[in-house]
Amino acid sequence: MSNIILNFSPSGTYQFRINTGLSPRVQHSEEEFSRVLHEVEARSMPIYKAIVESIVAHARGDLQACLLHTRRIAEGLRPVLSAYYDRVHDKTIARNVWLSHVQGFFAWGMGKEDVGTGEWIKFDGLSGNQVMLFQAVDAFLGLGLYLSEETRHGNVPRRQREFCDAVAKASFRRLLGDDDVEGKIREEMGEIVKRMRVFRSAHRSRAKEYLLVPAPERLPMTAGKSLLKADMEQSMEFLDSFMVERLRQTV
Repeated sequence: MSNIILNFSPSGTYQFRINTGLSPRVQHSEEEFSRVLHEVEARSMPIYKAIVESIVAHARGDLQACLLHTRRIAEGLRPVLSAYYDRVHDKTIARNVWLSHVQGFFAWGMGKEDVGTGEWIKFDGLSGNQVMLFQAVDAFLGLGLYLSEETRHGNVPRRQREFCDAVAKASFRRLLGDDDVEGKIREEMGEIVKRMRVFRSAHRSRAKEYLLVPAPERLPMTAGKSLLKADMEQSMEFLDSFMVERLRQTV
């Protein structure tokens, strides 16, 4: 994930390209896909700040401030998620080139040799579920992890893991009552849940549109060891069950 986020200059120029020399449609799709992940992270900074401020305010017993910061999280999700809604469609990221020319490069993860056994340990590679925003918001809501520890350690930077773990430990949603200011904070938490559910439902539909495009040469490269099936329809069964389960847990 860091490779994509850091592949933009301070002025927002996309720097190192994968598909140099291929058609403008392929190159444009590559850049726009990268911009989705970059913009989601860039726009999420106020949300991370509000998460910390909400937790601190609650710990201090300042419920009015906690309400204000929690409301900012709910309100802030709209412009952040619009980076996804506005770009992930065929006119911007072409479905007929994404799987074959764009996602494969990022889906490959490097590995490392286990010093003790000499075994080569493979990493799954980049996947949108590694975006810090979703991990941080889920932690704030007290929803628990959806990535395995192996995937987290192989693909998520240590500081990001530590931040999300700290947020999860300090999550106070389960402590809130239903009356007065606590009730209002709970309502704002409910708004956050609603927006995350809408996003996860939309992402499930759009992901299918992209992943079901025929690209047989890509089967061994699709992100996630469990996706290495005989064909993409079988692979989608695993991915869809993962997305459905996380949608079910987002309450």
